[in-house]
Amino acid sequence: MSSLVMPKGGDVVVKNVPSFADRLDITIQVDGKGTLNADTGYDGDSFVIGDADTQGFFITEDGAHDLAGMGVKLINVDYVQP
Repeated sequence: MSSLVMPKGGDVVVKNVPSFADRLDITIQVDGKGTLNADTGYDGDSFVIGDADTQGFFITEDGAHDLAGMGVKLINVDYVQP
């Protein structure tokens, strides 16, 4: 466990938790987008990791809105899919 005293008062405490890959190379069905291929993992929170370019997202200023919107949709996905 690490801690940090903030310059303006208050403390921040960081506790490490186990990290692991959950599911590898899965297909996730997302409303309005279709299917995405990705890996899921856990590190104190759940993560979906995929290749943006092959999924049709582009990490550019113009593509940021679409990418952020997909992040919001992924929050509502049930990852317990075969």
